[in-house]
Amino acid sequence: MSEKRAENRPEISIIVPVYKVERYLNECIDSILAQTFTDFELILVDDGSPDGCPALCDAAAAKDSRIRVIHQKNRGLSGARNAGLDAAEGEWIAFVDSDDTITPDFCAKLYHAAQETGAQMAVCNYRQVDEALTPIREQYLHVRREVLTPEQALEHSTLLPYMVVWNKLYHRSIFAQLRFAEGKLNEDTLLIAYAYEKAERIANIPDAMYLYRKVAGSIVNSKVTLRNLDRVEANYTVFECVRRHYIRRRCSFSAMGHPAHSRPLFHGTGGKKLPDPRCRPN
Repeated sequence: MSEKRAENRPEISIIVPVYKVERYLNECIDSILAQTFTDFELILVDDGSPDGCPALCDAAAAKDSRIRVIHQKNRGLSGARNAGLDAAEGEWIAFVDSDDTITPDFCAKLYHAAQETGAQMAVCNYRQVDEALTPIREQYLHVRREVLTPEQALEHSTLLPYMVVWNKLYHRSIFAQLRFAEGKLNEDTLLIAYAYEKAERIANIPDAMYLYRKVAGSIVNSKVTLRNLDRVEANYTVFECVRRHYIRRRCSFSAMGHPAHSRPLFHGTGGKKLPDPRCRPN
């Protein structure tokens, strides 16, 4: 790293994994360069793409000094994101998939929401679009303007806006000892539960500022057995994170001499109480 770059670290690092998206890549890059919040670096991770994507990445970097390109052998989506995380210099991190786009106020609104609330993560709504960016699904109404605790966010993590990584802004401390599991298809859900655990506050924004493009034949739309098995593992990870927070909270109440909190672990348990954990305060 040069001294000049160390003195001028960007506030936000936007990581875009790139693989076989020649048709959509320029749209993605253009939407990022059109941000009203300009203090960012864009890290394009060419994950061994066999098409024209490597050349498109280099051409974009030649036109804008905020763009850095990483060329690597194919490691998959998680490996590409991890390479971007290892190279990121920003105080905040965002992920954008290379066939998606973001609105011009994406970075600005998420950043200001985090700053105003003291949150370590900020989440926005999203809109599903077709290959021509025509909306095919309206924004999810359950994303409200509010600040969540990690436990509340974990309880929401079965809802799509909360179980993906790309409609969020993260403080870099979240990833100090956290990386995507490589070789997994449900890498978003596997990581996001741990990310919520590491945040003290999560700011929600109802605005749909991420345009998720539904592309036929993509991993997200596949129904292969391997993906279903990875989903089971990811959902179990979420459950374990919620359980740990539940036990930790009950231990805290017990240590202070208060009755253990009896709210159900999930809202769908019909009011049935879970067994009291064996808590021993330090």
